[in-house]
Amino acid sequence: MKPAAHSIEKQFPKRAGPWPLFPLALLFLVPDIGGAQEPATAPPPLVQTVREAEFRSRWLNPSVDRVSAAETATALREAAASDAAGRLRSTLHDFFKNGPLQLRGSVTVGWETATNRENRDSGRSESSFFGGLSSLAAYTRAIGPWDLDGAYSVGFRYYADPNYSGTGRGGNDLTQALRLEAGTAGLRSTLRNSFSATSGSGRDIQAGDERSRLTISDRLSLGYQLTEFTALSATVSGRHYQLSGGERATDESGTAAAAALRATYFWTGKTTLNAEAGTGYATREGVDPSTGSYLQALAGVGYVPTAKLSLGLRAGVALREVSEGRDAGGSGLRPVFQFATVWVPTEKTAASLTLELLGNDLAPQLALAVRWQPRVNTGVQVSVYQRSGFSEFDLESDELSRGVLLAVNQRLLSKIALGLSGGVELTERARDERAGGSEPYYFFAATAAWSLTPASSLETYYRISTDRGASPAGREWETRAGIQLSLTY
Repeated sequence: MKPAAHSIEKQFPKRAGPWPLFPLALLFLVPDIGGAQEPATAPPPLVQTVREAEFRSRWLNPSVDRVSAAETATALREAAASDAAGRLRSTLHDFFKNGPLQLRGSVTVGWETATNRENRDSGRSESSFFGGLSSLAAYTRAIGPWDLDGAYSVGFRYYADPNYSGTGRGGNDLTQALRLEAGTAGLRSTLRNSFSATSGSGRDIQAGDERSRLTISDRLSLGYQLTEFTALSATVSGRHYQLSGGERATDESGTAAAAALRATYFWTGKTTLNAEAGTGYATREGVDPSTGSYLQALAGVGYVPTAKLSLGLRAGVALREVSEGRDAGGSGLRPVFQFATVWVPTEKTAASLTLELLGNDLAPQLALAVRWQPRVNTGVQVSVYQRSGFSEFDLESDELSRGVLLAVNQRLLSKIALGLSGGVELTERARDERAGGSEPYYFFAATAAWSLTPASSLETYYRISTDRGASPAGREWETRAGIQLSLTY
């Protein structure tokens, strides 16, 4: 099974195959597990949060920033080969089949209706016709000792009725995602850099409003084999985000950076010992300004008993300094730890688990993902998580989020694809001043798609979720439903 292909099948469906809907190719939360070798089987499953899933739920373009660009290119080639009956796509495929560039796109028209508190209070329209465009370009090439991978996707959805507020402010927005990777490997040294960026708007379930967001992240890793049994590695990473817009939220931004140096000793073919020293900082500006930094040292062991199981455990101490905000936690010396495991017993089943308390974390963080494919046309994925401190969505200083996400996909008669997904997320704060409070957020979604031809599909969808902008006196629900025709090329 190739999970990377799942992230683009909704926008660019294939004729047949598993996992047709609800792409879950988002953030890998499985860290380096102590320098041990990777399992020789399929990649670990991916963890997705409810907050990020809801923010991108209306995006037409694939989330290429959250999957490997090389795997995206492979998925594009497979999709093009399976849809070669389409004249236009066959021409494009023949033109680029011998080159490093792969292209894909879609044109969508449809009708949508939405009911929420904002529509009722403001008298705005509850339905509208819409049109959309989505394109993806993937580039993979080896130039001398360097491997270059890249992917860029862009999408735009336009609603014919300017008074329609299905996404909070009309929904006419350009969304983009970019991922660039470059690396080289010699006899003793390795070097790799990964860069990603996104821009677009979506529903922020914590603010209870539609907001625009820009994210930029980069990670540089270097490794050098000193002797047969020892190696050194270093990583430097940084990220920046900006959130703006919304009637009930304040503009905010944040920046974080971290660096680590690790020494690894290969004790046996299955066991490694490692020691690491690292530092980092994070700062957030906006409604709740926060600034924190840390120094930490850890030692641990990595163990790979079989090619299907990897285990890693590290422990140490960290010195934190909090100069602004963050009522919970505070400065001082504290223990830190990390446990991670990846289990891939068969090609149909995979699981990953991470439990850690590092650096600026407010509380222990948990990330559990299970992927199960009992049959060729059936897929199930579960994510369970607890996020704290400076999360990947924003650098929230005093926030603790717990959530569960479930997705089930089924293909019938090779042309009909069904999907169900749902989730709940509960957020706790040391200072509970912003809209939304600490009430749980729920959502449920259902999708049915019918492949009319290799180049077209008809899809209907229904989604119901908590309206975070509702009054605290009583819970209200927001619903969205529609039907759309997509032509791919």
